[in-house]
Amino acid sequence: MDGGLPADAAAGDDLTSKARIRNAALELHATKGSANTTLRDVAAAAGVTSGLVVHHFGNKDGLRNAVQRYVVDQFRRAVDSVPPVGTAEQIGEARDRAVARMWEDNPIFVRYLRRAVLEDTGESELLDLLADYTFGQLQELRSAGIASSAQPAQTQAVGILLRELGPRILQPLVDHFWVRLNTDGSDAEPPKLEVRLHD
Repeated sequence: MDGGLPADAAAGDDLTSKARIRNAALELHATKGSANTTLRDVAAAAGVTSGLVVHHFGNKDGLRNAVQRYVVDQFRRAVDSVPPVGTAEQIGEARDRAVARMWEDNPIFVRYLRRAVLEDTGESELLDLLADYTFGQLQELRSAGIASSAQPAQTQAVGILLRELGPRILQPLVDHFWVRLNTDGSDAEPPKLEVRLHD
């Protein structure tokens, strides 16, 4: 496996067998997709038996769900690391920065997210979990009078999700086009994508 494993994988041998299996599944699902990954593949990558994978996760769906919950939990931790103190704009910017750091520290999560978006497979549940969590957080901020109620909550939540996830998903496309079209040998960096939702 490559060096894109989650930050907690740096502990290496200190991880439990269950965490090693989950991390191996995350890596394989991000690379091959869950449909193309067998429990035997995951067991081999984690250095355990297939029986141990079944013992911890039951079946392939249980393992996929554990991977999704893990990614969503890291997203949730990043958001929750910023207390709801200050203006809506200050909280939003601080949470965006926290989420951006989480993605940067865990490139495997970004690869997994991209696969979830690009493939019509069970990974789309990941997007549902992220959407539900973000919508719930927004509703709390609105109830506390911190977030604006000027637009529908659904529109506001979609805007937050696109702002936090959109650049991670689409930046490789920008980079590819830049490399292809930058034929004059310019040393300039490719443009950075920013996603905003407009009514």
